[in-house]
Amino acid sequence: MSDEDGQMVDSQEMEDLSEEQIVATILDLGNQIWGNMGFEDPIQDASVFFRDQFYMQFFMSAFPDSDFSQLVETDDEDVMGDNIQALIDMLSQKILMYDLEHIKGD
Repeated sequence: MSDEDGQMVDSQEMEDLSEEQIVATILDLGNQIWGNMGFEDPIQDASVFFRDQFYMQFFMSAFPDSDFSQLVETDDEDVMGDNIQALIDMLSQKILMYDLEHIKGD
């Protein structure tokens, strides 16, 4: 992660950040991804990045030849976690061919 000056922040520095600074960093990084996907209007509400819809749209944009038909956007947190885990598993098994078992979607 990076701070407001664009400098990389290590894990110890992350522990020292306030919740407001962490949310601002998530919003900044998320909007960088959003912009790279071709969207011009920045996201104002960081809660978007805590839902499955954003990640599903990102993966659909980044990997248009992949099948995402089994994923359905939801408001149920358990199903959101399952959807995000399915995206992580797909990235691990079908794209990177690298074990990402240490990353969990819940």
